[in-house]
Amino acid sequence: METFTGLGFMLGPPLGGVLYSAGGFKLPFIVLGSLLLSILPVVILILPRDQDLPRKVDTSSLLRMTKIPGIAMIGLSILVSGLVLGFLDPTFAPYMKKFGLGPSKVGLLFLLCAGCYAISAPVIGWISDKTGKTRVVIIIGAAFVIIGILMLAPAPFLTFLPQRKVWLVCLSMGLLGAAVSAYQVPCMPDMLETAREHGMPDDITTHGVLSGIFNATASIGAFLGPTISGLTENYLTFQWSTVVLAGILGFQVVVLTLFTVFDQGRKRIRSYSERRKDPFEKDGQVQV
Repeated sequence: METFTGLGFMLGPPLGGVLYSAGGFKLPFIVLGSLLLSILPVVILILPRDQDLPRKVDTSSLLRMTKIPGIAMIGLSILVSGLVLGFLDPTFAPYMKKFGLGPSKVGLLFLLCAGCYAISAPVIGWISDKTGKTRVVIIIGAAFVIIGILMLAPAPFLTFLPQRKVWLVCLSMGLLGAAVSAYQVPCMPDMLETAREHGMPDDITTHGVLSGIFNATASIGAFLGPTISGLTENYLTFQWSTVVLAGILGFQVVVLTLFTVFDQGRKRIRSYSERRKDPFEKDGQVQV
């Protein structure tokens, strides 16, 4: 789900740019509206019936889930990843006009980002499932997102990088696509594992609540991204706007890293205490 959510956010700008170049302002809305209407019958057919879903919902458990610190921290990561995806929408195309690129070519740059996301997302998902280190993958992905953002303009203090080179923009967009997938894709499995650790059942209700948290935080980030981008662009250059975004992301990564270290330490202490509590007990039986 998170893979296609991120892919949808990334495919919007390039497809919109191509349609705008082909038929003007109205065409993107006509095509999108027609597409939504065409898939409506399919959705009606494949969605499960109401009677197939559980009727009784334990609201106290659901409220408790939203208060779990680990889920809240990953929710913040999803919000910031949505902010990253939306940050470039209002300012990237005007900036690329300095390179002499029109809407369709700018759309191809967004498509490059989306393509790298689509290619890397299954690989990231496999790595996360294989290693079980979802939190580590998220932190590493966020670090590479910061690198890609700072390379994009590039940042004013990166004087060793060439200025206004299309190849550098392409490299940065490709890196952003792959890095955002590492930042976003493991979030849902991490929240599921955290929910199970806190005694939540692994059923459709838990999955539904976590999916709601994922979509809500991603949507808030997608709203805040263009808003912050537009505000910073009014007072700063595009280069410094990317520095502001990297700073927001860097702060979130530091907080997540510290929380992860503390959480892992707490788990080790608890596991050690449980082993010392009854050293003669093994596999639920007292050894004699």
